Amino acid sequence: MKGADLRRRHALLTGLALPLALPLKLSAQGFDRPPPPGPELPLPRPRLAEARLPNGLRLLVAERRGLPLVSARLLLPDLGSLGDPAPKAGLAQLHLQLLGRGAVREGEPQNADELAFAAESLGASLELDSGPRAGSLGLTVARQNLDAALELLADLALQPLLSADDLDRVREELLDGPDKFID
Repeated sequence: MKGADLRRRHALLTGLALPLALPLKLSAQGFDRPPPPGPELPLPRPRLAEARLPNGLRLLVAERRGLPLVSARLLLPDLGSLGDPAPKAGLAQLHLQLLGRGAVREGEPQNADELAFAAESLGASLELDSGPRAGSLGLTVARQNLDAALELLADLALQPLLSADDLDRVREELLDGPDKFID
């Protein structure tokens, strides 16, 4: 029994001493400092191809072969917050939020939940962004679902529902801001 106790004490002391000694050993080998930075790597600039669509839209394409995803963004230059009239700050954001609330698709009105379901069915999520100079509608989707995703994006941009009820709801949400959700 005495031998077993001695082995346990030895194991316990070794177990306590090892973590204390390890930083000293690592420090002596220089592991306490991060390595110096590596060489600067070049950041390739994407080549942009430009085209004008029959409907007048300007199309810019930055192709990256080998990636299975495509990101599409419709830039709306007149929907930037800097263009909001002084007494109506937030108008651009209100307009963008309203665009995402519903659209006519294949002749039928669809609400925000139905649009989100359509996007998710394609493996995409809709993105509505408001910046100082422009707003944008966008999505990222697998290459094989691009045509259907672009149709969804076009419906949002060209056939929004813009209902009075949604306008009231979006206006209230924007006026309440994040304070509404904080207890």
